Amino acid sequence: MATYTSAGSSFALRVQVGVKPSGMPDVKSMTLSGIDAGATANAMYAVGNAIGAVLAHSLVEMIKNDKDLVVA
Repeated sequence: MATYTSAGSSFALRVQVGVKPSGMPDVKSMTLSGIDAGATANAMYAVGNAIGAVLAHSLVEMIKNDKDLVVA
């Protein structure tokens, strides 16, 4: 029977750094690695907002990415 084994997590913060000539938002990503795969959504939200509070640009999105290996 196959199972999943955690291969790590990362946390991406997307910030709006300006506006493109087309009028669309110019959004850039910052990625933090080594995130605890068991971190709760509330904990990640609090961390993202704390980091966003000290950035020069507006935080528009937070994404937690979990990577799992499939092993037999």
